[in-house]
Amino acid sequence: MTIYERFGVKPIINVDGPLTRYGGAIMEKETIEAMNEASKYSVPLDQLQAAASKIIAKKTHAEAGIVTSGACAALTLATAACMCGYDTARMDRLPDTTNMTNEVIMPCHQISGYTHAIRAAGAKLVGVGIPHAPVDPLTVYIANKWHIASMITEKTAAIAYVVRTGSHPHLKM
Repeated sequence: MTIYERFGVKPIINVDGPLTRYGGAIMEKETIEAMNEASKYSVPLDQLQAAASKIIAKKTHAEAGIVTSGACAALTLATAACMCGYDTARMDRLPDTTNMTNEVIMPCHQISGYTHAIRAAGAKLVGVGIPHAPVDPLTVYIANKWHIASMITEKTAAIAYVVRTGSHPHLKM
């Protein structure tokens, strides 16, 4: 009997990949060994996050990286970073975004159950494109880059967009 079965939770066969709602990714032996080793020490988390940020940035070719507990936490923290940058006074005010750039533009057809994580940071979601359009991106144009460009104002903090095969528009301007 697995630990999950002892709690009355039936394991599933996950064919979707490392989704948070299914417990994330199944961990490799090396990951479990590293977690076991790390569990024996206390370290300042800000230093650990800074070290992890450098490694993530190097591997992803990004400016920085952050370790989160899942997709929702990542969306909330990314939105907060877009609204606040390095301004700790603004960070301390969240989710109060009064007098801050706090709008996040997103194609209407991509607004989903995950977008609450964007609003949790205090952002105002601005939908663009054709609301309630069929989700098949080959059926109708749904949202074009000019839809997005036309909504950018001094209140715009970010553009949220789900990149997946067949998604539109290509955002290169």
